[in-house]
Amino acid sequence: MIPRTPSNNAKMAAAMKWSVEDASRFVVEIVAKSDNSGYRLHIHQDMPGRIQLKPRYLGDKWVIETGPINFDTQ
Repeated sequence: MIPRTPSNNAKMAAAMKWSVEDASRFVVEIVAKSDNSGYRLHIHQDMPGRIQLKPRYLGDKWVIETGPINFDTQ
């Protein structure tokens, strides 16, 4: 499991091309790809009929795939 540290949030944000604040707030799960070629970042999704939480400019993707990220593991 990848710890959600400020350093890891910054690395994840850079890979996604999002701000650190948005990445740390809206990424709900970090999953390593089975072939170790990178990560799948699962994004918070707004529920229909509810107040929108995620800014529209972040798009409507449920998963963002990245290449390798050198996360801190401790």
